[in-house]
Amino acid sequence: MDPAIAVLGEALLAVVGLDTVLAGGPVRITQAMRQEAAQLPKKLRAAMKTFLGGPDSFEKFKLPPKIDYKASIASLLAPPDDEARIETLSGTENAAEQMALHDATDRALMVLRPFVPIYNRPTATGPKPEPPPDTALARLRRALAVVHDPLLIFANMESGTLLREEMQVFGGIYPLLYQDVAESVPAALTSLVAAKQSFELPWRRDRLLRIFLGAETITPELAARLHLSFQQDKAKQQQAPATGAAPDIAKATETSTTRVASK
Repeated sequence: MDPAIAVLGEALLAVVGLDTVLAGGPVRITQAMRQEAAQLPKKLRAAMKTFLGGPDSFEKFKLPPKIDYKASIASLLAPPDDEARIETLSGTENAAEQMALHDATDRALMVLRPFVPIYNRPTATGPKPEPPPDTALARLRRALAVVHDPLLIFANMESGTLLREEMQVFGGIYPLLYQDVAESVPAALTSLVAAKQSFELPWRRDRLLRIFLGAETITPELAARLHLSFQQDKAKQQQAPATGAAPDIAKATETSTTRVASK
């Protein structure tokens, strides 16, 4: 599948909504939806750059939207079969677009099913379903919130509440959108180096970035890429008056994270 179409399929899932796709009725994708989906990768990259340049403080955490537990179980554990879902998406004008959205929906179901809490109480006549505890329901709420609005990942980063489970959902359902944002991090950090003549992130944001990337923030490889990118940017500005010595990126990027990683 064309990577551009695959990315569009992921973005359309976020715009159209998983609930709409699983509802069983025909899905009509308007031109406005396509335009919104096309802008989503740019919005995600911008949100990451805003986060990286933010202060060492956090915004107020907002609770994820409430969910209908019984409806969630029904839609996630007993969704329409493949044929029915393809028929639901028959309103899409492009067959490749239709298949990309179908594939994104399949990934969403696979990733979300382990988050659906099923609790039964043993009785003399067999197990009886009972409501799950609040903690289990909260996991499902947070997972569904990320599916419905991928930008929520950055709201949670800004509030300092991002969980690794939320990144598993984001990366599992929107792998190409996640890869696009992750690959934008070196360029965003290089831009901040050039603007501020300093690279070290506040430690709270460094920790959250590591959660997002699933790895140490500054590795020797990333430091080398930042140094090369910075030098290329400086070369383009040779005609401008010098404002001071360029910072030593390799030295500046050796934060506590780097030193721990190198031991």
